[in-house]
Amino acid sequence: MHAAQTHLELHVDWLRRKERPPPSNGCELWADRGSLFPNLDFCESVETQIIALRANEPRFRAALRALRDLQTYCESWTTANFDIHRLSGASGKVNPR
Repeated sequence: MHAAQTHLELHVDWLRRKERPPPSNGCELWADRGSLFPNLDFCESVETQIIALRANEPRFRAALRALRDLQTYCESWTTANFDIHRLSGASGKVNPR
């Protein structure tokens, strides 16, 4: 096997995620979460919140961007500690309800 072929095989999952169109709403995002974000585990309580997101809603775009950033970080996360500051736009602060 050639080195280029081996290198390509390392990135097959990433390439598959890149070639498909992004989800257009929260229902599609929830349905495709396993293939879009294979390194993330979603708790049951978030399902209703994600499904409620509509296509042109700023919260949908923000959630999708944040999940992509988290997926990218988790793909290469090798340290014992999770560093929230390595995620763009993440403060590590909890918003009170």
